Amino acid sequence: MLIVCPFGVSAQCSPQQKTQIDAVREAWKASWDAKQLDGVVSLYAADAVFLPSDGSRNTGTVEIKAALQKQLGSTVAITSVSVNCSGELAYDSGTYTQDFPPNSNLTTLGVGGGHKHVEGQYLVVLKRQSVGTTLKGGLRMSGGMTVAGGRDGFVIVQHAATMKP
Repeated sequence: MLIVCPFGVSAQCSPQQKTQIDAVREAWKASWDAKQLDGVVSLYAADAVFLPSDGSRNTGTVEIKAALQKQLGSTVAITSVSVNCSGELAYDSGTYTQDFPPNSNLTTLGVGGGHKHVEGQYLVVLKRQSVGTTLKGGLRMSGGMTVAGGRDGFVIVQHAATMKP
């Protein structure tokens, strides 16, 4: 007997999809390193959800920007471990480290700024936008054309992070 399950099926991404997903991660990191929070937030869908390790839920780019602002100035290293695609969705998961400058007022979500070095896991869910869709900032998708730093249709719709104790 064959059982078909339409949910939770993941598959390898095509080389083009993998390149596009890598470009989103690289654009996020480059914007973060440059302390360009608007560039980071532009990678999220307008109704995206950010679930940081403190258990809060930040919905929409205004809330996401406010949550990330508390950590801007820290250095982040990201290591992607797994990238999968399923229909319009893609999943990027891996590890991260985050370091805060000594004597800074920056806070790590969930630990009240008590740690200066944080390690954890992340999961980012991305959604492919349809050709012709107008993205944040008025950018418009067109077939085969790369827009917004190589995103060609993928935007972050959910971003979750956990920290090691």
